Amino acid sequence: MTATVNNPITVAGIPLQTDHGIRADTTSRGNDLAGALIVATYIDGTTENLTWAAFDRFTLGGATGTDIVMSFGFGDQTLTTTKRLASLKMDLAPASSVFDITLTGESDLNGINTPTSKNGYPFQIVSYDVSETGSVTATYSNTVSLTGHPAAGDLFTTMFIDFSGLASGGILGELKWRSDIDTLATAGDLVRVPPVVTTTTVADLNDEFLWTSYTDTFEDGVLVLRELTFDSGKQLDTSFTNGVKSSTLTTDTADTEIWQTQASRFNTLGQRTGLTETYDDGRVLEATYEGGIKTQATTTDTLNVYNWASFVDTFNFDKELVLRARTFDDGRQVDTTYADGLKTSQVITDVPDLFNWVTFATDYDTAGRVTGQTRTYDDGRVLEETFENGTKTLATVTDVQDAYRWESQVTTFDLDGNVVSRRIIFDDGTERNFSFMHDVSIA
Repeated sequence: MTATVNNPITVAGIPLQTDHGIRADTTSRGNDLAGALIVATYIDGTTENLTWAAFDRFTLGGATGTDIVMSFGFGDQTLTTTKRLASLKMDLAPASSVFDITLTGESDLNGINTPTSKNGYPFQIVSYDVSETGSVTATYSNTVSLTGHPAAGDLFTTMFIDFSGLASGGILGELKWRSDIDTLATAGDLVRVPPVVTTTTVADLNDEFLWTSYTDTFEDGVLVLRELTFDSGKQLDTSFTNGVKSSTLTTDTADTEIWQTQASRFNTLGQRTGLTETYDDGRVLEATYEGGIKTQATTTDTLNVYNWASFVDTFNFDKELVLRARTFDDGRQVDTTYADGLKTSQVITDVPDLFNWVTFATDYDTAGRVTGQTRTYDDGRVLEETFENGTKTLATVTDVQDAYRWESQVTTFDLDGNVVSRRIIFDDGTERNFSFMHDVSIA
């Protein structure tokens, strides 16, 4: 193989520390890496996630996927792929192990070395049977230091090997490689280095702004929290992740609003993903957002102030209400649909069986007038009613469960709502027809 290995790249990443350092026998073996996490990425964009396992108690370990097999005992590591591999990532933190990438030992006072780690070396290719041009780059991240000592820059938990710089875009077949690995003296002895926390406070002494003061909190120089107090007494706390606003909490400490708290959550694009509002009367609203647009909001009556327990509103991407599902204290469920801001239908379900019907459905026109109603009764009858301009014109009752001696009854009404006719079809096929005048049968 004529391809070259570039000088390693190092990235601080998430700084970690160990209290007890590296074990006396700094040479790690394959079984020491049990639990290490591996991500294999192929040139076609597919990936495999593997977990390293110990094959015996003393030396051997490895990981096996669909298109990749890795093994290591002592010395060289072997990697074999049946699909061209673009990159390989190894995270040794779960195995309480680290990569040691510098050649200098502890006796070299001018060298880069963490106490107890001795000397190491970065990624090296031992052999690759394919003639290949280009280059390979190893990037190490997540520095490790000995507690009480600054990070020297030689120990890292994660290695990312980039094979995409090869002429073929990746490796295929068997590759033997090395990178010095050390195992900690105590398993689980890797913790995140506590950040350096600093705060600054700014006060509006001349009352030029709507706020009284704010305090910024920094971790390792990066803003993580701003606590702002308004002249009105409200408190706004804004949290940041990697310098980007991730959440806000507004508290009505002066009790000037109908709510107590408003908590918002944001994605990395600054779009709201969630909102929680707590009201003085005990209502709690939980809203979810997609692309910064509210799609659903659930309101719960936690103090039982209202005659309902909760309702869920669903919105379209034009921010219009399309469905409200309300659950009442007595167990009834009322589902109301909307279009262009107007109610189009409503279905009431008698979940606790309080009434003599199961469901009661109503349809509306754009003027808000009833156009149709369907009621399903406990005994199986179904009543369907038709309306014109809000006035009932037709009613059909069907004996679905054959509880009565008739199959159906059809009643017509005039525009004043008076009964005009009724037709009854009996189970034996006979019919009876009635005519009415001023709601009185005349035939």
